[in-house]
Amino acid sequence: SFSSRSVSASNAGGTLIDAQIGSAWRGDAAGSVRWLERAIAHSPMLHRWQLASGLFDKVRRTAEFDTGFARARTLAEERLRARRAVIGE
Repeated sequence: SFSSRSVSASNAGGTLIDAQIGSAWRGDAAGSVRWLERAIAHSPMLHRWQLASGLFDKVRRTAEFDTGFARARTLAEERLRARRAVIGE
């Protein structure tokens, strides 16, 4: 099983996204949301092509994924605003 201990600092974002995709593919909306939130905490980038692909078909229309995705999107937008404020945009 995949654990947070196996995530290296150099590949954390990609590994977290891979875990999220794996959870979604298995139909695990809660797991997908957990990994999405962890990935967003690492990097505020959401990959829309992945979310629009068939990889998320099993969870895309679940209330749990919808709510979690909205929460993660808000977190990503807040992090992006904070980073822009630091660089003066």
